[in-house]
Amino acid sequence: MTTLSLHLNPFRCWCLRTLAVGLLAMAGLGAVEPLVTPAEPGPAVPALEPLGAALTEVKAGGTVTLTVKAVAGAPVQFIAKDGGHFTNGAGVHTVTANADGIATAAYTATPDAVQIVNLSIASPRCSGRLAQTLRVLP
Repeated sequence: MTTLSLHLNPFRCWCLRTLAVGLLAMAGLGAVEPLVTPAEPGPAVPALEPLGAALTEVKAGGTVTLTVKAVAGAPVQFIAKDGGHFTNGAGVHTVTANADGIATAAYTATPDAVQIVNLSIASPRCSGRLAQTLRVLP
């Protein structure tokens, strides 16, 4: 009998899960839900930091760039819970923080983004989950 042993580290599992749910969301087949579990707080674990106001205004059809401070090279996931999309065309977008730990995502307020859009931002290499609110103006 042959046995197949597949060893996936937590980061690979997170990547596969993110890809699967992102593809389902893009196809309109799955709900957008938080996928990233932030790291447990600890002395060697930095907190994810907002670099901007907690409430931002954007005109309908307009685009705004969201910025956070993570760890250099860390994946950072942005989730739009109330419509609109990121540059990948979906409500979930994962980017990699640059050498300074800065992660950015461009969000567009599409017609389905009405009045208030709640965003969730997290990284598996930083503690904490950030909440960002966008007020969509006519």
